[in-house]
Amino acid sequence: HRIIWYSGNKPAEDTVMDLKNVENVWVGVQDPALIKNTLPMLSHITFSVVYKLKGKEKRLHLTCKDEPEFDLWVCGIKALSYHFKGIPISKLDLLGHSRTFNHYIENKQVGESTKAFFEEEKEGKTKKALEDYIIRKVRSKDEIKQSYKKIAQRLAGLQDDVDEATESINLDPESKMEGYKVLTAKESEADDSTQLKNRMNELLEMCIKNNNKVLSDLEATHEEEGKDLEYEQKIKSLDAKLWKIEIDIENIADMVKRINLQGDVTWKEKFKNWFPKIFQHSN
Repeated sequence: HRIIWYSGNKPAEDTVMDLKNVENVWVGVQDPALIKNTLPMLSHITFSVVYKLKGKEKRLHLTCKDEPEFDLWVCGIKALSYHFKGIPISKLDLLGHSRTFNHYIENKQVGESTKAFFEEEKEGKTKKALEDYIIRKVRSKDEIKQSYKKIAQRLAGLQDDVDEATESINLDPESKMEGYKVLTAKESEADDSTQLKNRMNELLEMCIKNNNKVLSDLEATHEEEGKDLEYEQKIKSLDAKLWKIEIDIENIADMVKRINLQGDVTWKEKFKNWFPKIFQHSN
């Protein structure tokens, strides 16, 4: 019952949060460290989890891709943390962070409030995603093609890094991700480093596939007279897809760094164990 994330600058045991140790969930931008680093238009889909790790208070800051994701993540973390503590929670405390829920409450539609919170997006209703909140200059078709080429080159280089990291896991069975555990019973037999390796390769494969799809869709997109707005929306959509790929590339790079960092720590531990034995044999 933990949340795990990847960071190339921290060991695995520092990027895991036991839901039993959650102390609070702050909705919006309340942490002073976030104020200067969060775009104002994203504050309503941003939250912070305050938790304890090794006896010290830590904070995990998250920005969701849209409001439904924000609503469910905050609701889920609240529900699980209260459950593990054996403390009851009211519907208002559980769902009060949701603008959708509060809209129905304010309109005295209490019976509909919970249903509206969990229901799927209705057909024809436009759901705002993360990229919709960020105002970006509409780029030309040539500019997007250049971005595609740069991303393709980076993915090719990243493929080598991933292969090398994967090989290091396969060769060194002692290199485990301590503090990193699988979350489902189905995956419980897999060791932690294998799960990380699989996720890293899956994400890389998805990035390559999506990047190639952007190029094919771009080449099939043509500006037509009288349909400037439709053409612009297609271009913006492809640009947003490239932006998401770039974010995933950073996630993959963090995974590679984590494996390399874990490998360095493993060899340090081995050396510490071997060092006294060297002197024992010499005596």
